[in-house]
Amino acid sequence: MKSKHIIIAPVYQQFMAGRIWMGLDTKIIENQFKKLGWETNIISFDKLVDSLDDIPYNAVLFYSSVYNENYLRYIQDTILFITHQRPDIKIFPKFNQLYALENKGFQEYMKKMLGIERVKGKYYGDIDELVNDKLTFPFVLKENKGALSSGVHLIKSENELIQIQKRLKKQSLKEKIAFQVNKRNSFNKDQNLNPRENLLEINFTDYFQKRIPVIYQEFIPDLKCDYKVLQFGNKYYTFKRETRENDFRASGSGKFSFEEAPVEVLNFSKSIIEKLKTPFVSIDVGIDDSKNCYLFEFQGTAFGPIGLTQSNFYSVWENNRWNKIEEKSILEEEYANAIDNFVKRTNEDN
Repeated sequence: MKSKHIIIAPVYQQFMAGRIWMGLDTKIIENQFKKLGWETNIISFDKLVDSLDDIPYNAVLFYSSVYNENYLRYIQDTILFITHQRPDIKIFPKFNQLYALENKGFQEYMKKMLGIERVKGKYYGDIDELVNDKLTFPFVLKENKGALSSGVHLIKSENELIQIQKRLKKQSLKEKIAFQVNKRNSFNKDQNLNPRENLLEINFTDYFQKRIPVIYQEFIPDLKCDYKVLQFGNKYYTFKRETRENDFRASGSGKFSFEEAPVEVLNFSKSIIEKLKTPFVSIDVGIDDSKNCYLFEFQGTAFGPIGLTQSNFYSVWENNRWNKIEEKSILEEEYANAIDNFVKRTNEDN
């Protein structure tokens, strides 16, 4: 077998697991890797680049991410740099999963790249572009960021769409004043550039206009619930989330129960996860009365762990069937188990 050296890289001694205050215990992760036969080393994320020359060839890097927008950008830049500088290092989460964090638009692009067609969706750089597309109602409009159904709207008519557009594009008094001051100063300062006077006004307005990225998603009617599926290696943890009263959304409803998902949901989840090629992931899956399944969202890092921590069972695909294993799991150990399982399978395939 190839290198069995794991680098565990917490951010400020924290390993985020879905909530800022729900960090993972890195010592438990490290001990589990040791039990699985790995050599381990804990390096603070901010020291990774300086330590690249000391990391063994073909090592594995397991790092944490954050929801702080500025530091998340730093993490993205760092992981992209390491990917180019040390392509031998296996990195988890993979960069595309990191980039999809708090980025539902990029999730749509990933679905297209992987050929995931249910549900249909489209990414727009600004809600004005969606409005101009003259879509058929009803449909779901998602803001690019947000969790627990925040920023998710069912649009039933053009009037509702225009109201959402106005609300999202509304500028505060401070923003309006700043725009006018910037406009006046820029027009005066840039006259020596010989601007096209007939384009000056419209170009400035377009350039500095408030842009709100949004996602169109096909609306699947009459769904009474969805399933949250957490995959760790070959283990699938599931729980059912019922929709809110007089609402189409299940996420954030607080109405959930731990029960084995239908075979159709498990099969669909397995097919999606095989395309994502990741050791661990969280996906939201809907199922209609005809047993058709739909992928609404996925998250490969910093996802909520309740599906594992509160569950007394998980499902495993063995001997061409799903088997329910009734036992408790420890979150930190399952992260280690998942990476170990994924690396073994990858090496076997190669």
